[in-house]
Amino acid sequence: MDNQRLILLMVFLFSVITLGEKWYRRDEPQPIQQTQTTASGQVPAAAPVAGSAANSAAVPPAPTSAVAPSAVPGVATKPAGHLL
Repeated sequence: MDNQRLILLMVFLFSVITLGEKWYRRDEPQPIQQTQTTASGQVPAAAPVAGSAANSAAVPPAPTSAVAPSAVPGVATKPAGHLL
């Protein structure tokens, strides 16, 4: 009888720990990714890596957009720092 209680207690504690961990991961805020911008408002290009000259010809440059994100129709902008 004592062994059965001990096993049930271990299963219960394992379940509580597992559920608590999942709950913590679900409610944990996501990290905010920040990019550095230059004075003109554009993101600086990454420095080339040594030995990647052959690969850089195959990769097209990233497109730049002159349209501000708030000017896109149908997209609402939210103030920074608000989760909801």
